[in-house]
Amino acid sequence: MGGGCSRCCAGWVTCCYGCRKRQSYTQKMSTKTAERVWFCVMAFTFLATLFDMFLWVSSDNDADSVNAGFWKSTGVWFPFYFTFQIISYVTFGYIMLLMIFGFLHMILSERLQLHMLHKIGVVMSLVMTITLIVFVSIRLRHLWHFVPELLQYIGPFLQLVAVTVMTLLSWFVAGGLGTLQRRGIPIRDASFWYFLVLIVLYITPIFIKSPCIMTQHHEDNPHKPLLFAHKGAEEIAPENTNISFMIALDDYEAHGIESDVRISFDGIPYVFHDEILTRTTNAIDVFPENYRQPADMFTMDELRELDAGSWFARKKPFLTAWFVSDEEKEEFSQQGILSMVEMFNIVLARKKSLLFDVRPPPSEHPYATSWLNTTIDVITKEIGLDPSEFTYWPAPNGPHYVFFIQLYDNRTIQNVYNDIAFQSVRTALENNVTTNVWTVNEAWLFQYYWCAGAGSVTTSSVHTLSGHNSLVWQLTPTHYLIMWILFDVASLIWVIVVFVIQITLHRRQGRRLTRHTSDGSAYNYQFVAMSDKPSDMYAS
Repeated sequence: MGGGCSRCCAGWVTCCYGCRKRQSYTQKMSTKTAERVWFCVMAFTFLATLFDMFLWVSSDNDADSVNAGFWKSTGVWFPFYFTFQIISYVTFGYIMLLMIFGFLHMILSERLQLHMLHKIGVVMSLVMTITLIVFVSIRLRHLWHFVPELLQYIGPFLQLVAVTVMTLLSWFVAGGLGTLQRRGIPIRDASFWYFLVLIVLYITPIFIKSPCIMTQHHEDNPHKPLLFAHKGAEEIAPENTNISFMIALDDYEAHGIESDVRISFDGIPYVFHDEILTRTTNAIDVFPENYRQPADMFTMDELRELDAGSWFARKKPFLTAWFVSDEEKEEFSQQGILSMVEMFNIVLARKKSLLFDVRPPPSEHPYATSWLNTTIDVITKEIGLDPSEFTYWPAPNGPHYVFFIQLYDNRTIQNVYNDIAFQSVRTALENNVTTNVWTVNEAWLFQYYWCAGAGSVTTSSVHTLSGHNSLVWQLTPTHYLIMWILFDVASLIWVIVVFVIQITLHRRQGRRLTRHTSDGSAYNYQFVAMSDKPSDMYAS
């Protein structure tokens, strides 16, 4: 019964890998050199697709900014990032299945023979993967910094997974030594590279620097970072609108709002992010002749004519927008562009904090040289804040200024992008400077900067991050050292035992074959998938 099950499994594997029927042992031929080359190409493609998928997974935090960038260059609002992700997932899944079938061929002693359609699929997957990686390197270079950050966060556990995989592969590596020896390749040379990779993985933790490996104990962990809602609750409501601000502050108890302020043609600061109006308003319908001109070239009365909410349910910029109810659509359609004073009233009435960028108007604007002073005058005279209750500084990434209202938050902060190293966050904290990191949307990145000691983060995902109330993991260096050593020792013992067993089996098999051939008797032995034995060796 066991043999029948094995034959059934082997037939299924050969059908999926090579679209062919399984051959009997008397008909088997050795794996051709070309097929071995194809297996190596497939292994390289697997590593490339794995890296590509890891890149897109790690940089998912900035998916919205990528889509917005494509909108600026193409004028089309489309989930480009999600499309690239799907391509990477599909190619990786496809190549991974082929690799599994290839290894099953070896386990079941079947000849490797990849079907031509699969060969075409492997080449296409490799080309698409390399194209995506090159594209990211040229057009989306800002995504690369997420790769080392995610590696730092999950590095301790990724090392354990890698050691586990190499430990499990020891049975196949040791099992193939007999075949290599029959080809005249010394076992020492063949096993050297395996043990070299294994030793490198064993000592990798020496170089792992993770923010969640901390000297303090659990009771001394950093406090949860405060949440600034980026443009309000922008993933579940239209950005920079009254309803978006209220949902973030009332429903999810955000510490404050992070937004954008511009100045209208008649000198009134208003809340808006983009340079033109078309992405988030119905300016094309209301101003068909001049909708392409900069948003700052419209008066405040003209801006109030626009619908700044209906686009959210229509364009569906986030996955959550697909689940907007009819009642919410109606409420969104009533949202307009707010003045800066209205935003202040919403936030300060709830005794919350406010962080916003003030962006300069075009050079032909009547307030092109006085936009900053005009904004400050509105804050001090119309809103009534004392100059000691707010601070502002030039933004490091553009010509705009960053304003921080300290009426209910008197921290000294640095507002930095999410590529800042966790060591820099801790250094600033030692100098009594709190770090606010923008934009942090993914849970793992939030946990990363939580471990680093960031005082606050700006997030578009206030509805999800507000529910994170404890660190997912945290280890002291001593605990990590113990875990690392015990795991590596267990792996090494397992590998040594496996090699001893396999070498013993090969020696017994060799003595048995020598004894059978010396007395002229016929013999059969199981076909080894990667061997070079001719087909007549398997005949009775």
